[in-house]
Amino acid sequence: MCVCLCLYFIAIELPTFYLEDLCQPGVTTTNGSLTEVLCLVRKGDNVHLSCSYEASPLGTLSLFFNNSDISFTRPSNVEIDSNNAIVITNFNPMLNGGVYECKARNIINNMVRETTLKYIVSGMIV
Repeated sequence: MCVCLCLYFIAIELPTFYLEDLCQPGVTTTNGSLTEVLCLVRKGDNVHLSCSYEASPLGTLSLFFNNSDISFTRPSNVEIDSNNAIVITNFNPMLNGGVYECKARNIINNMVRETTLKYIVSGMIV
Protein backbone atom coordinates (compact mmCIF):
# COMPACT_ATOMS: atom_id res chain seq x y z
CA MET A 1 0.00 0.00 0.00
CA CYS A 2 1.31 3.41 -0.92
CA VAL A 3 0.26 6.58 0.85
CA CYS A 4 0.71 9.81 -1.02
CA LEU A 5 0.98 13.08 0.85
CA CYS A 6 0.15 16.04 -1.30
CA LEU A 7 1.18 19.50 -0.21
CA TYR A 8 0.15 22.63 -2.02
CA PHE A 9 0.78 26.31 -1.51
CA ILE A 10 -1.92 28.91 -1.91
CA ALA A 11 -0.51 32.30 -2.79
CA ILE A 12 -1.86 35.31 -0.96
CA GLU A 13 -1.03 38.76 -2.26
CA LEU A 14 -0.95 42.07 -0.50
CA PRO A 15 -3.94 44.05 -1.82
CA THR A 16 -2.83 46.80 -4.20
CA PHE A 17 -4.88 49.93 -4.81
CA TYR A 18 -5.04 51.50 -8.25
CA LEU A 19 -3.39 54.87 -7.80
CA GLU A 20 -4.46 56.60 -11.00
CA ASP A 21 -6.68 59.68 -10.88
CA LEU A 22 -6.93 59.71 -7.09
CA CYS A 23 -7.49 63.33 -6.20
CA GLN A 24 -6.55 66.49 -8.07
CA PRO A 25 -4.90 68.58 -6.82
CA GLY A 26 -3.32 66.14 -4.44
CA VAL A 27 -0.10 64.82 -2.96
CA THR A 28 0.42 61.05 -2.65
CA THR A 29 2.91 59.33 -0.33
CA THR A 30 3.40 55.58 0.17
CA ASN A 31 4.94 53.86 3.20
CA GLY A 32 4.74 50.06 3.11
CA SER A 33 1.09 49.00 3.14
CA LEU A 34 -0.17 52.54 3.82
CA THR A 35 -0.72 55.07 1.06
CA GLU A 36 -1.77 58.59 2.01
CA VAL A 37 -3.28 61.13 -0.37
CA LEU A 38 -3.69 64.78 0.61
CA CYS A 39 -6.65 66.23 -1.28
CA LEU A 40 -7.27 69.97 -1.44
CA VAL A 41 -10.82 70.64 -2.56
CA ARG A 42 -12.72 73.84 -3.38
CA LYS A 43 -16.03 74.42 -1.63
CA GLY A 44 -18.86 73.27 -3.90
CA ASP A 45 -16.72 70.86 -5.95
CA ASN A 46 -17.67 67.23 -6.48
CA VAL A 47 -15.03 64.78 -5.22
CA HIS A 48 -14.41 61.18 -6.30
CA LEU A 49 -12.18 59.09 -3.98
CA SER A 50 -11.32 55.82 -5.73
CA CYS A 51 -11.00 52.66 -3.64
CA SER A 52 -10.43 50.20 -6.51
CA TYR A 53 -7.90 47.49 -5.72
CA GLU A 54 -6.68 44.07 -6.80
CA ALA A 55 -5.60 41.11 -4.68
CA SER A 56 -5.46 37.35 -4.76
CA PRO A 57 -7.81 36.25 -3.31
CA LEU A 58 -9.97 39.36 -3.80
CA GLY A 59 -10.89 39.74 -0.13
CA THR A 60 -12.95 42.48 1.49
CA LEU A 61 -13.03 46.25 1.41
CA SER A 62 -13.98 48.41 4.42
CA LEU A 63 -14.58 52.16 4.21
CA PHE A 64 -14.11 54.64 7.07
CA PHE A 65 -14.66 58.35 7.72
CA ASN A 66 -12.72 59.85 10.65
CA ASN A 67 -11.96 56.36 12.07
CA SER A 68 -15.59 55.16 12.03
CA ASP A 69 -17.38 52.85 9.60
CA ILE A 70 -18.58 55.15 6.82
CA SER A 71 -21.99 53.45 6.63
CA PHE A 72 -22.75 54.90 10.09
CA THR A 73 -20.93 58.25 9.93
CA ARG A 74 -21.11 59.54 6.38
CA PRO A 75 -22.59 62.99 5.83
CA SER A 76 -25.78 63.22 3.74
CA ASN A 77 -23.91 64.39 0.61
CA VAL A 78 -21.56 61.37 0.57
CA GLU A 79 -22.40 58.20 -1.37
CA ILE A 80 -20.62 54.97 -2.20
CA ASP A 81 -20.89 54.09 -5.89
CA SER A 82 -21.01 50.62 -7.48
CA ASN A 83 -17.19 50.57 -7.78
CA ASN A 84 -16.77 51.26 -4.04
CA ALA A 85 -15.65 54.82 -4.70
CA ILE A 86 -16.50 57.51 -2.16
CA VAL A 87 -18.37 60.31 -3.95
CA ILE A 88 -18.81 63.70 -2.25
CA THR A 89 -21.30 66.05 -3.93
CA ASN A 90 -21.04 69.81 -3.34
CA PHE A 91 -18.02 69.62 -1.00
CA ASN A 92 -18.39 71.52 2.27
CA PRO A 93 -15.13 71.73 4.29
CA MET A 94 -16.96 71.84 7.63
CA LEU A 95 -19.10 68.78 6.83
CA ASN A 96 -16.84 66.73 4.55
CA GLY A 97 -13.30 67.60 5.60
CA GLY A 98 -11.48 64.79 7.37
CA VAL A 99 -9.89 61.40 6.86
CA TYR A 100 -11.44 58.82 4.52
CA GLU A 101 -9.93 55.32 4.52
CA CYS A 102 -10.24 52.34 2.21
CA LYS A 103 -8.95 49.14 3.85
CA ALA A 104 -8.52 46.09 1.64
CA ARG A 105 -7.92 42.76 3.36
CA ASN A 106 -7.49 39.22 2.13
CA ILE A 107 -7.19 36.10 4.28
CA ILE A 108 -6.34 32.44 3.63
CA ASN A 109 -6.25 30.23 6.71
CA ASN A 110 -4.16 32.25 9.19
CA MET A 111 -2.43 34.44 6.61
CA VAL A 112 -3.74 38.00 6.54
CA ARG A 113 -2.71 40.80 4.19
CA GLU A 114 -4.10 44.31 4.59
CA THR A 115 -3.47 47.56 2.76
CA THR A 116 -4.87 50.99 3.58
CA LEU A 117 -5.47 53.92 1.26
CA LYS A 118 -6.00 57.05 3.34
CA TYR A 119 -7.43 60.28 1.92
CA ILE A 120 -6.89 63.43 3.96
CA VAL A 121 -9.51 65.80 2.53
CA SER A 122 -9.30 69.50 3.29
CA GLY A 123 -10.81 72.70 1.95
CA MET A 124 -8.71 74.78 -0.43
CA ILE A 125 -8.26 78.47 0.29
CA VAL A 126 -9.05 80.46 -2.85
